[in-house]
Amino acid sequence: MYNNELNTFLLVAKNGSFSGAAKEMYVSKNAVMQQINLLESHLDLTLFNRTTHGVTLTNAGRVFVEEAHKILELSEQIDQNLARYKNTIFVGSGFLNPPILIKKIWHQFLKINPKSRIDFIEIADYENLSRNIDLFEGCYAEKPFLRQGFSFCKCATSKLVAIMPPSDPLVKRNELRISDLEERQVVIPDDSAYRSMHEIEKFLQDKISNIKLEKYNSLTTAVVNNAQIRDEILLVPDYLGTLANPNLVKKVDWDLKIDYGLYYRPDSSELCQKLIETIKREFNNVNFRFGKFE
Repeated sequence: MYNNELNTFLLVAKNGSFSGAAKEMYVSKNAVMQQINLLESHLDLTLFNRTTHGVTLTNAGRVFVEEAHKILELSEQIDQNLARYKNTIFVGSGFLNPPILIKKIWHQFLKINPKSRIDFIEIADYENLSRNIDLFEGCYAEKPFLRQGFSFCKCATSKLVAIMPPSDPLVKRNELRISDLEERQVVIPDDSAYRSMHEIEKFLQDKISNIKLEKYNSLTTAVVNNAQIRDEILLVPDYLGTLANPNLVKKVDWDLKIDYGLYYRPDSSELCQKLIETIKREFNNVNFRFGKFE
């Protein structure tokens, strides 16, 4: 059933004739009659009594007038609700996944796509991401994102930074050397957090035979807070160094990087795909340094 048939039906009911409805609709009388006949055929009901003086509603027709109004109101509400999806990109955002690239490019993107808008959706559970999320940013992690149907597009690289407690002797340094990690408790993400972490783990173990490595499955505020009070050094992608006291975040002098980019659904909207392509062109494998680009 189509809305134009319902609108035609209501106009015929209001005017009491096919010709009156046709005049109001700027169409022929025959066109109106064809739509009413189609509607009645679809419902398998007679909605109007036809006479030489016009038409009157049957009992079924009187009931259907009320239902038609309800259907049209609901249809209008559905159209309004769906309209936001036509020009809206739903971006996942959390303290581990700030939309750095998206916010940097958005005003430029709006100049080309002025009707576009973004709705941010809080990422509360990384193991069960909302189906409404079109894309979000982060370092490349095979788990848990790829297994939930997201694809990954590399746009940049992120180096590591070290977070430590204020009592640590190394806190006075501007930058840590690899030798500074000897006999230290060092906390790193495991392979399920970031794909390239197994390479970093191997690098640390090859360079420092007596390093003590501990792994975390998921970076949380608790992990960051613990690193600022315990006798340990936490290694995180540098764009996440902003989660800690800046005086406790130090650069490292080894050149290991983690892929950073966009997670997106392959079936995302054409508008979303345009944004992804714009970001890919603009950043083209740049390097992060404390959330900024080198």
